[in-house]
Amino acid sequence: MKQRCLALLLIVPFLLASPAWALFDAQVLTGKRSTEFKFGNSSNTESGTELKAAAHLDPIPLVPVGFGLSLSQINWDKSNDLNFKSLDGFEVGLEVEAWLPIDLGGLQFYGKLGYTVLGAYVATSELTPGQDIKVAYKPSGTYIAVGAKYNFIMRLGVMLEVESGNRELEFDEVKDLPANVDASAFKSKGEAPNTSFLLGVQAGI
Repeated sequence: MKQRCLALLLIVPFLLASPAWALFDAQVLTGKRSTEFKFGNSSNTESGTELKAAAHLDPIPLVPVGFGLSLSQINWDKSNDLNFKSLDGFEVGLEVEAWLPIDLGGLQFYGKLGYTVLGAYVATSELTPGQDIKVAYKPSGTYIAVGAKYNFIMRLGVMLEVESGNRELEFDEVKDLPANVDASAFKSKGEAPNTSFLLGVQAGI
């Protein structure tokens, strides 16, 4: 009898944690991303809008860990300091999500660890009046995130997430460059540490 009671006490917290029973979840978040672009000795911080979608699979019942994929689309504001008219990017990341196996006041706290495996940052700049060029970089690097979820209808809930990461930027290509301009001036590596504040929804099955 005592052994059964002990087993029940150990299992109940996991039963109360709906994420541990969600075999699959899908998330959509949006918010602001602040990024410090570093190239050589120069750096500048720019803000932009981020839209992120993620999906995770929890393959082991009662173990609050999921493995998944994320896709982010970022549009930074026009910057005179970095001399670009627009800067757009997308990232694909592999990530692990873990959460506390109990509710705290209806909230479920979680964390993520991920790595950006591919993507592209494309900057459009005016080389001369009427002559625009596009410089593309490949981002890669780790990121971590913490957040809280609140489920209000079965597996449907809202979530708040804060992410911090650092992407290495590797030169990919430059488009629409006049033949008389040396492309080597654009072949530089950079870094892009960032912080994102995101709000979204999650649905699980």
